[in-house]
Parts: sequence; structure tokens; C-alpha cells
Amino acid sequence: MISPSCVIPTLEAERLAVVGRYEILDTPPDGAFDRITNLAARFFKVPISIVSIVDHDRIWFKSHLGLEVEQIGREPGLCASAILHEDVYVVKDARVDPRTLANPLVAGEFGLQFYAAAPLITNDGFRLGTLCVINYEPREITEVEKATLQELAAIVMDELELRLAAKKAIDAEVALRNEVIKSLQREKELNELKSQFVSMISHEFRNPLSSISLSAEILEIYADKLSHEKKQGHLRQVQNSVKKLLHLTNEILTIGKVEAGKLDFNPMPFDLKGFCQSLVAEMQINAGNKYNINFMSSGDRQDTCMDQNLLEHILTNLLSNATKYSPSGGMINFELSYRQQEVIFRIQDSGIGIAKEDQEQLFNNFYRAKNVGKIAGTGLGLAIVKNCVDLHGGKITLESDIGAGTTFIVTIPLQNSVADAK
Repeated sequence: MISPSCVIPTLEAERLAVVGRYEILDTPPDGAFDRITNLAARFFKVPISIVSIVDHDRIWFKSHLGLEVEQIGREPGLCASAILHEDVYVVKDARVDPRTLANPLVAGEFGLQFYAAAPLITNDGFRLGTLCVINYEPREITEVEKATLQELAAIVMDELELRLAAKKAIDAEVALRNEVIKSLQREKELNELKSQFVSMISHEFRNPLSSISLSAEILEIYADKLSHEKKQGHLRQVQNSVKKLLHLTNEILTIGKVEAGKLDFNPMPFDLKGFCQSLVAEMQINAGNKYNINFMSSGDRQDTCMDQNLLEHILTNLLSNATKYSPSGGMINFELSYRQQEVIFRIQDSGIGIAKEDQEQLFNNFYRAKNVGKIAGTGLGLAIVKNCVDLHGGKITLESDIGAGTTFIVTIPLQNSVADAK
């Protein structure tokens, strides 16, 4: 602790911050500073020369020629008084100087009698400590000697500035190197994503294209031999495959817009309940008898303002996933509800579920849960959903366990404007 009687420089907190900036405290001995104290001791013909740094409660010695100790308390150290002055601080005869009569370094066994210190002044005017010379005998000091002590103190500061600049250069180089490593890692990840994307697209496009090609070939070769029902079956197969291709293409184009930050957001007032009913009816037609989509709505609001295209992306993807990952004959529950100024969409399936470790990454591009097996998919749908929800200022969460189905909950403000997305 510093005694209340110890004089503290103005802007002491800022000065201590500057001391910390140089990262010099408690560093090992350094030949460059030792050479300066040796030179000062020889020039002044004194036994002791010190490079000191004044810390908050101590005076630490970077170089201490003629002394065994590495630090003393801030009081009674004379360096703490020396940093209060811009010029050389001199005590010619401590035994008769009123500033030092009661100082234990003078009156005690140490027997200090002469002390001269030049402050170590930074470029921004803070005094970190001193370069001081000490003698056990009284001594005069000339103006030339004072100037020499100031020059040597300036050399000490040059060394400190050099080390600070070197540290900054090293830190900058390390930061640059780390950034290069990160960039290379990102490039590697991008290349892996590209390879994954090409592989996925090739696979996802191959099946519907093969189906179209096969049905078209059958219709071309056996048109006159096929019954009307079989012809219609092949045409439906072609139509379904075309729909799959269009869906894949739309997903790729949409995620491209998302990545480029060009996904349009155009909220407009509309009938939300009617929109959901129409969407469910269309999805039910596509699902046929394989799944039953149960739509429930509690309450109705006429003040809905959302982007219908983006909402269609959200609900279509979530309902498609619910049917895709549920067993044949499964029930899909789709609930629409309101809470104050928010609308909540809850889509629940009885499918394969999602492991906890997969859930955090589920909204990343191309990511698919580990338990999907051979179920087709691009890993883009939920990434698109998340971005569409974000544009609305909403949030999406899920509840799921392996084998126990999945529930997605989407919460979106009822009133949206283009400004809300910016």
C-alpha cells in the first residue's frame, strides 16, 4: 500500500497504463540497460546506477549496478519523487536536505547521501521511472553532467521504444500469420464444400433425370403397346421428377442469393390462415395417402404483414422434411397460433428424430444429420429456412430425440417492414 503522505503524479492511472503498455516490469536482466548503468556509474564516478520503473506500490529496477535488490517500496524510494519533475532531480547532500532528512535510505544503514535522477519520458509525455546515480558521499553536479544524465535517460527510452516497436511488429506478424492460416483453412473448407456440393448436386439431379429419361424412352418405344393408365403413370413420373428438379434448382438459386445478401424481403398484408390452409392442401395432394397433415389454428388475426415467398420457403421446407423423415402413414401436426404481436408456427412429426450433437449444426449449409441414411436431401433446406426467419426478425427452435420425432417452432413478428430487416 502507498502511504497517504506519498505524493502521486497527476494522471497516475493513465501513467500506470502506459507503464503496462511497455511490458517491461519483471522482465529478465538485459545487457543493453546494464551497459547504460555501467556507463553512467563510470561517468559520474559513483558506485550505484539504476534504471527504475515506478509501479503503483513499488519501484522496480530493470538494471541495478551496485545493488543486490531488484525492487523497493514506492515509499521511501526517491525515484517516486523524481518522476514528479521533468528536469533532473538532484539531492546533493541528503543529510542536510529537508526533503530527505527523515528518509530511511538516508538515515538508515544504506547511508544514501547523493542522488541524481533523470526521468524516463515517453513520446506522449508520461514519466515511467528514472535513470539515477547514487553515492555514499555528498557531491556536486554540473549542468553538463545533468545534460549527460538526460541523454543517457533518453537512450534508455530509445531502448524501451525499440522493444515496444519490435513487440508490435512481432504481434502484427503473428496476427498476419494467424490470419493467413485462417484464410487457408477457410479456403480448404470452401474447396471441401464445393466438392461436397458438386457431389451432392450430381447425385440429387441424377435420380430424377434418370427417371425422366427412362419414362420418356418407354413412352417412345412402347407407346402403342401401353395402356392408357400406364402411359399416365409414366407421365406422372416425369412430372414428379421435373418438380424435384425445379425444387432443387430453386434451393440452389435461393442459397446463392442468401450467400450474396440479395434475398429479397417484401412484406405485405395477407390472410395468413388462408395461406396456410392452401399450402397444407397442396402438400397433402403431393403426399397422397402416405401422410396425413393435420392443420390446426387457434385464433385469427387480420394484421399480418410478412413476405409470402419467404414464408412459403419456411413452411414448405419444414412440412416437406416432416413428411420425408416420417414413416408411411405418419401424422404431421401443423399448428398456427398467436401470442401478442407474434405468430407461432409449430410443425411436429413422428419421424426418425435428430441427435443432440446434430442439432447445433442443422442450419449450416449442406449439413445433414448422421441418421438420415439413404434419404435424399441437399442439406440446404434448413439453412434457407433459418435465413428466411432471420429476415423476418424471428427465431426458429427445435425439440427432438432419436426415434421420437421432431418439432420445429418458428416465431415471427406479426408486423414486418423492409426497414426491420436492415
